[in-house]
Amino acid sequence: MGPGLELHQGHPAGRNPRKMTPDELKAAGHEPMSPLEALRARCIDCCAQQPNEVALCPAVECRSWPFRMGTDPWRKPASEARREAARRVMSNLNSRRRTRDGTAPPGSPPNDRTTPFLAEGFQAAPTWATARVDRVPKTELHREERDGRERSRDELGDPLPPPET
Repeated sequence: MGPGLELHQGHPAGRNPRKMTPDELKAAGHEPMSPLEALRARCIDCCAQQPNEVALCPAVECRSWPFRMGTDPWRKPASEARREAARRVMSNLNSRRRTRDGTAPPGSPPNDRTTPFLAEGFQAAPTWATARVDRVPKTELHREERDGRERSRDELGDPLPPPET
């Protein structure tokens, strides 16, 4: 019998995950994640691994629908007092880092061969390409347009053209 399963009335049934060890859960193919991450992963699975389809999901009656983007819409925003406390904590951390290292924390991400850097004696500021890299390459949208005809992403373009009349 596979990991995570047990016999119940002669048939395989899922074990109670609260009574399983982390190693048993990993053996069953699960990795640690937050409940919101699990809901988001489920929505992506439901939408054929297409995150753009998750954003367009029309199943508003689904209990997971409000959480499909990986955030809790019912969570109250942080109060100004909480934000100020977080600022103080970060300020303390940064000052400790400065005194320990004798340097200020970097204002930009470290250069790990993914960002441009200034060569010694070079006065121009680095620039980054601003082209959209998060677009899904030319896939079918599988959505009906205003005239009821399905169109490919090539036909739709960006932004959507008006329907032909």
